[in-house]
Amino acid sequence: MRALGVEPGDRVALMLPNLPQVIYYGILWAGGAAVPLNPLFKAREVAHALDDSGAKVLFAWDGLPGRRPRVRPGPGRG
Repeated sequence: MRALGVEPGDRVALMLPNLPQVIYYGILWAGGAAVPLNPLFKAREVAHALDDSGAKVLFAWDGLPGRRPRVRPGPGRG
């Protein structure tokens, strides 16, 4: 997480199914705050959630064919 620039207090979005994930604990270890997102969100819903939460990084599960959202960088998402 630190290599990705996650610092204490940073929000990191998770778009994963309800499975135990090492990523979640990595976020906590780095001092970040996990922002869970529904893996079935459409691109506009993902974009809104990222903008609203201020998430710095997004980890997404690509296990659902055709469900990989295309989200463009927005304000604060270089």
